[in-house]
Amino acid sequence: HCTDRFPEKIRQTIAEHLAAAVDGLDKAGQTQLTPLGLLTRAWFRALTGDEAGAKADLDEAWDLARDAPLHQTDILLTRARLFHHQDPTQARTNLARARTLIHKHGYHRRDQELTDAEAVIGTAQTP
Repeated sequence: HCTDRFPEKIRQTIAEHLAAAVDGLDKAGQTQLTPLGLLTRAWFRALTGDEAGAKADLDEAWDLARDAPLHQTDILLTRARLFHHQDPTQARTNLARARTLIHKHGYHRRDQELTDAEAVIGTAQTP
């Protein structure tokens, strides 16, 4: 966790700004962008020890991205990276699903992120 690196006041300010950003996207009807805000907030929450909040953000992002496979790919990669220590089997499943979406939709700008995540989690595959 990065809680030791940032004073509480700074963490609180960041959390407030992220909440305002996600709320602003939602209120503006930017449903295509809201998952990106939720992904950012999920990373912050996970890094500051709020794993339940991070998972809730990822679940909400997934609900919004049901018809957006590129966002789904990002969510799967994020979930695998953030929570592989809790459930390695699920992390490997998420990476396999991300790999399938990347290849199906030609989303190859995520190839390196997938490779990095697989190396960290221990599921590296050859293309």
